[in-house]
Amino acid sequence: MLKCFITGQMAAYKIFEVIKRIPKIDASSMNGRLLEDLRGEIDLRNLYFRYPARPNVQIFTRVSLHIRNGTTTALVGHSGSGNQQ
Repeated sequence: MLKCFITGQMAAYKIFEVIKRIPKIDASSMNGRLLEDLRGEIDLRNLYFRYPARPNVQIFTRVSLHIRNGTTTALVGHSGSGNQQ
Protein backbone atom coordinates (compact mmCIF):
# COMPACT_ATOMS: atom_id res chain seq x y z
CA MET A 1 0.00 0.00 0.00
CA LEU A 2 2.77 2.44 0.89
CA LYS A 3 4.62 1.58 -2.33
CA CYS A 4 1.55 2.59 -4.41
CA PHE A 5 1.27 5.88 -2.53
CA ILE A 6 4.95 6.71 -3.08
CA THR A 7 4.73 5.79 -6.78
CA GLY A 8 1.70 8.07 -7.18
CA GLN A 9 3.44 10.87 -5.33
CA MET A 10 6.49 10.63 -7.59
CA ALA A 11 4.30 10.66 -10.71
CA ALA A 12 2.39 13.70 -9.44
CA TYR A 13 5.67 15.51 -8.73
CA LYS A 14 6.81 15.00 -12.33
CA ILE A 15 3.49 16.24 -13.69
CA PHE A 16 3.55 19.38 -11.54
CA GLU A 17 7.13 20.11 -12.63
CA VAL A 18 5.96 20.12 -16.25
CA ILE A 19 2.99 22.34 -15.40
CA LYS A 20 5.14 24.83 -13.46
CA ARG A 21 7.89 25.18 -16.06
CA ILE A 22 8.11 28.42 -17.99
CA PRO A 23 8.59 27.87 -21.73
CA LYS A 24 11.45 29.66 -23.51
CA ILE A 25 9.03 30.91 -26.17
CA ASP A 26 5.94 32.89 -25.15
CA ALA A 27 3.30 31.79 -27.67
CA SER A 28 0.99 34.70 -26.77
CA SER A 29 3.65 37.40 -27.18
CA MET A 30 3.38 39.81 -30.10
CA ASN A 31 7.09 40.71 -29.85
CA GLY A 32 9.41 39.73 -32.62
CA ARG A 33 9.17 39.86 -36.36
CA LEU A 34 5.70 39.34 -37.82
CA LEU A 35 5.57 38.13 -41.39
CA GLU A 36 2.64 39.71 -43.20
CA ASP A 37 2.38 37.45 -46.21
CA LEU A 38 4.01 34.10 -45.69
CA ARG A 39 3.22 31.48 -48.29
CA GLY A 40 4.90 28.29 -49.24
CA GLU A 41 4.75 24.56 -49.27
CA ILE A 42 6.41 21.93 -47.12
CA ASP A 43 8.09 18.99 -48.77
CA LEU A 44 9.57 16.25 -46.58
CA ARG A 45 11.43 13.44 -48.32
CA ASN A 46 12.65 10.13 -46.93
CA LEU A 47 12.14 11.15 -43.33
CA TYR A 48 13.38 8.87 -40.54
CA PHE A 49 12.35 9.46 -36.94
CA ARG A 50 12.86 7.89 -33.51
CA TYR A 51 11.92 9.39 -30.15
CA PRO A 52 15.03 10.21 -28.10
CA ALA A 53 13.58 8.32 -25.13
CA ARG A 54 13.07 5.19 -27.27
CA PRO A 55 15.94 5.10 -29.76
CA ASN A 56 15.39 1.41 -30.53
CA VAL A 57 11.84 2.02 -31.87
CA GLN A 58 11.67 3.36 -35.43
CA ILE A 59 8.63 5.65 -35.84
CA PHE A 60 9.06 6.82 -39.45
CA THR A 61 11.04 4.99 -42.12
CA ARG A 62 11.46 6.80 -45.43
CA VAL A 63 8.25 8.81 -45.06
CA SER A 64 7.66 11.48 -47.68
CA LEU A 65 5.02 14.17 -47.32
CA HIS A 66 4.00 17.20 -49.35
CA ILE A 67 1.82 19.84 -47.69
CA ARG A 68 0.24 22.38 -50.00
CA ASN A 69 -0.06 26.08 -49.16
CA GLY A 70 -3.27 26.95 -47.31
CA THR A 71 -3.95 23.47 -45.96
CA THR A 72 -3.93 22.18 -42.41
CA THR A 73 -2.22 18.87 -41.73
CA ALA A 74 -1.75 16.78 -38.61
CA LEU A 75 0.40 13.70 -38.09
CA VAL A 76 -1.24 11.53 -35.45
CA GLY A 77 -0.05 8.18 -34.24
CA HIS A 78 -2.00 5.40 -32.61
CA SER A 79 -1.48 6.69 -29.07
CA GLY A 80 -2.35 10.29 -29.97
CA SER A 81 -5.35 9.72 -32.18
CA GLY A 82 -7.89 9.18 -29.43
CA ASN A 83 -8.43 5.64 -30.70
CA GLN A 84 -7.00 3.27 -28.09
CA GLN A 85 -8.05 -0.06 -29.62
